[in-house]
Amino acid sequence: MSPERQPNPHPNPNPCPECEAGSIVERQGKTGKPFWACNRFPRCRFTSPFRPIPEACPLCSSPYLVEKTVRKILWAFCPNPSCTHQKRLTPFS
Repeated sequence: MSPERQPNPHPNPNPCPECEAGSIVERQGKTGKPFWACNRFPRCRFTSPFRPIPEACPLCSSPYLVEKTVRKILWAFCPNPSCTHQKRLTPFS
C-alpha cells in the first residue's frame, strides 16, 4: 500500500452504521481528499465524504448524521436526501 492510501492510525470510535461491527476511520482518496469509511473494508462498503456522527436523525430515524462546515459554521445534517433535518454544532459567538 502506498503511504497516501494507508488508513489513519487513529480510528474514530464511532461504530459503522452499516455493518455495526467495524468502526469509522478517516482515509485519503487518490486526490488527497479525506473521506470516512468502515475499517472492515472490503467486507463492509460504507463510505462518506463527510464525518459521520453517531446520533440518529429525529425526523427520519437515519442511524447517523454527517458533519459539514458551511460558511465557517459547523452543522450536523441528515444524510438522507429526502430529510431536511439540520442542527448547528458551532456555538454562537
